[in-house]
Amino acid sequence: MKKTIITFLFTFLIFTLNAQINDDNNIVYQTDANGKGTNGSIGALTKAIQSGKQIRVGFSMGPVEHWTDAGFLTIFEGEVFAQIEGIFQQAPNVLNEENKIPKIDFASKKDNSWSAIIGTTGVMKMHWDFNKETLLKHLKTKEKVDEYLKSLASAKVATKWAAY
Repeated sequence: MKKTIITFLFTFLIFTLNAQINDDNNIVYQTDANGKGTNGSIGALTKAIQSGKQIRVGFSMGPVEHWTDAGFLTIFEGEVFAQIEGIFQQAPNVLNEENKIPKIDFASKKDNSWSAIIGTTGVMKMHWDFNKETLLKHLKTKEKVDEYLKSLASAKVATKWAAY
Protein backbone atom coordinates (compact mmCIF):
# COMPACT_ATOMS: atom_id res chain seq x y z
CA MET A 1 0.00 0.00 0.00
CA LYS A 2 2.84 2.37 0.90
CA LYS A 3 4.52 1.71 -2.47
CA THR A 4 1.25 2.43 -4.28
CA ILE A 5 0.85 5.79 -2.54
CA ILE A 6 4.48 6.75 -3.24
CA THR A 7 4.12 5.69 -6.89
CA PHE A 8 0.91 7.71 -7.21
CA LEU A 9 2.48 10.81 -5.63
CA PHE A 10 5.58 10.51 -7.80
CA THR A 11 3.48 10.13 -10.96
CA PHE A 12 1.29 13.10 -9.97
CA LEU A 13 4.41 15.22 -9.34
CA ILE A 14 5.93 14.35 -12.74
CA PHE A 15 2.70 15.20 -14.61
CA THR A 16 2.29 18.45 -12.65
CA LEU A 17 5.85 19.57 -13.36
CA ASN A 18 5.54 18.65 -17.04
CA ALA A 19 2.34 20.69 -17.38
CA GLN A 20 4.03 23.69 -15.78
CA ILE A 21 7.06 23.70 -18.09
CA ASN A 22 5.44 22.69 -21.38
CA ASP A 23 4.45 25.93 -23.14
CA ASP A 24 2.29 24.07 -25.69
CA ASN A 25 -0.10 23.08 -22.89
CA ASN A 26 -0.45 26.72 -21.86
CA ILE A 27 -0.76 28.48 -25.22
CA VAL A 28 -3.98 30.48 -25.20
CA TYR A 29 -3.52 32.33 -28.49
CA GLN A 30 -1.36 32.03 -31.58
CA THR A 31 -1.09 34.24 -34.69
CA ASP A 32 0.59 34.18 -38.04
CA ALA A 33 2.91 37.04 -39.08
CA ASN A 34 -0.09 39.01 -40.39
CA GLY A 35 -1.81 38.90 -37.00
CA LYS A 36 -4.42 36.35 -38.07
CA GLY A 37 -5.38 34.03 -35.21
CA THR A 38 -4.38 30.43 -35.95
CA ASN A 39 -5.01 28.78 -32.56
CA GLY A 40 -6.88 29.69 -29.40
CA SER A 41 -8.61 33.06 -29.00
CA ILE A 42 -7.72 36.65 -28.28
CA GLY A 43 -10.55 36.57 -25.72
CA ALA A 44 -8.81 33.79 -23.79
CA LEU A 45 -5.56 35.77 -23.79
CA THR A 46 -7.28 38.95 -22.65
CA LYS A 47 -9.11 37.07 -19.89
CA ALA A 48 -5.82 35.48 -18.71
CA ILE A 49 -4.18 38.93 -18.55
CA GLN A 50 -7.11 40.50 -16.71
CA SER A 51 -7.18 37.65 -14.19
CA GLY A 52 -3.52 38.27 -13.35
CA LYS A 53 -1.90 35.28 -15.00
CA GLN A 54 1.74 35.43 -16.01
CA ILE A 55 2.07 35.74 -19.80
CA ARG A 56 4.94 34.53 -21.95
CA VAL A 57 5.28 35.35 -25.62
CA GLY A 58 7.09 33.31 -28.25
CA PHE A 59 8.12 34.45 -31.72
CA SER A 60 10.44 33.33 -34.49
CA MET A 61 13.10 35.37 -36.23
CA GLY A 62 14.64 33.37 -39.03
CA PRO A 63 15.62 29.90 -37.83
CA VAL A 64 15.53 30.89 -34.14
CA GLU A 65 12.46 30.68 -31.88
CA HIS A 66 12.49 33.00 -28.86
CA TRP A 67 10.38 32.89 -25.68
CA THR A 68 10.30 35.55 -22.98
CA ASP A 69 8.17 36.88 -20.18
CA ALA A 70 5.75 39.50 -21.46
CA GLY A 71 6.67 42.44 -19.26
CA PHE A 72 4.40 45.45 -19.51
CA LEU A 73 1.11 44.39 -21.15
CA THR A 74 -1.39 46.61 -22.95
CA ILE A 75 -4.83 45.71 -24.28
CA PHE A 76 -5.84 48.24 -26.94
CA GLU A 77 -8.57 48.09 -29.57
CA GLY A 78 -8.97 44.34 -29.18
CA GLU A 79 -5.25 43.55 -29.52
CA VAL A 80 -2.58 42.72 -26.94
CA PHE A 81 0.86 44.31 -26.86
CA ALA A 82 3.79 43.23 -24.70
CA GLN A 83 6.90 45.19 -23.96
CA ILE A 84 9.95 42.94 -23.93
CA GLU A 85 12.56 44.09 -21.48
CA GLY A 86 16.01 45.00 -22.75
CA ILE A 87 18.55 42.24 -23.16
CA PHE A 88 22.13 41.75 -24.22
CA GLN A 89 21.85 41.11 -27.97
CA GLN A 90 22.51 37.54 -29.01
CA ALA A 91 22.63 35.89 -32.38
CA PRO A 92 23.26 32.48 -33.90
CA ASN A 93 26.90 31.77 -34.56
CA VAL A 94 26.80 29.42 -37.52
CA LEU A 95 28.12 25.97 -36.68
CA ASN A 96 31.04 25.55 -34.38
CA GLU A 97 33.32 23.69 -36.79
CA GLU A 98 35.09 21.79 -34.00
CA ASN A 99 32.10 19.84 -32.78
CA LYS A 100 29.27 20.80 -35.18
CA ILE A 101 27.05 22.07 -32.36
CA PRO A 102 25.00 25.15 -33.22
CA LYS A 103 25.46 27.88 -30.67
CA ILE A 104 24.33 31.36 -29.72
CA ASP A 105 26.82 34.13 -28.96
CA PHE A 106 26.50 37.67 -27.73
CA ALA A 107 26.14 40.14 -30.58
CA SER A 108 26.69 43.00 -28.15
CA LYS A 109 28.26 43.15 -24.73
CA LYS A 110 26.06 46.10 -23.81
CA ASP A 111 23.12 45.57 -21.46
CA ASN A 112 19.69 46.63 -22.78
CA SER A 113 21.01 46.79 -26.33
CA TRP A 114 17.79 45.29 -27.71
CA SER A 115 14.18 45.71 -26.61
CA ALA A 116 10.84 45.41 -28.36
CA ILE A 117 7.09 45.77 -28.29
CA ILE A 118 5.31 42.81 -29.84
CA GLY A 119 1.61 42.54 -30.56
CA THR A 120 -1.02 40.04 -31.48
CA THR A 121 -1.10 42.10 -34.70
CA GLY A 122 2.07 40.26 -35.81
CA VAL A 123 4.08 43.49 -35.72
CA MET A 124 7.18 43.77 -33.56
CA LYS A 125 8.71 47.22 -33.06
CA MET A 126 12.35 46.97 -32.03
CA HIS A 127 14.94 49.23 -30.48
CA TRP A 128 18.58 48.44 -31.16
CA ASP A 129 21.38 50.23 -29.34
CA PHE A 130 24.21 49.82 -31.84
CA ASN A 131 27.55 51.56 -31.83
CA LYS A 132 26.99 53.79 -34.85
CA GLU A 133 30.72 54.38 -35.32
CA THR A 134 31.26 50.66 -35.80
CA LEU A 135 28.38 50.50 -38.27
CA LEU A 136 29.79 53.48 -40.15
CA LYS A 137 33.12 51.65 -40.58
CA HIS A 138 31.28 48.73 -42.20
CA LEU A 139 28.59 50.56 -44.16
CA LYS A 140 30.72 53.58 -45.16
CA THR A 141 28.05 56.33 -45.19
CA LYS A 142 25.72 57.83 -42.58
CA GLU A 143 22.81 57.35 -44.99
CA LYS A 144 23.49 53.61 -45.22
CA VAL A 145 23.72 53.40 -41.42
CA ASP A 146 20.37 55.19 -41.06
CA GLU A 147 18.81 52.94 -43.72
CA TYR A 148 20.14 49.82 -41.99
CA LEU A 149 18.81 50.91 -38.57
CA LYS A 150 15.43 51.78 -40.10
CA SER A 151 15.23 48.28 -41.65
CA LEU A 152 15.67 46.80 -38.16
CA ALA A 153 12.99 48.96 -36.52
CA SER A 154 10.01 46.74 -37.33
CA ALA A 155 9.30 43.14 -38.32
CA LYS A 156 6.28 40.92 -38.92
CA VAL A 157 6.42 37.78 -36.78
CA ALA A 158 4.16 34.89 -35.91
CA THR A 159 3.41 34.83 -32.18
CA LYS A 160 2.47 32.36 -29.47
CA TRP A 161 1.00 33.59 -26.18
CA ALA A 162 1.08 31.32 -23.11
CA ALA A 163 -0.59 31.91 -19.74
CA TYR A 164 0.39 30.42 -16.37
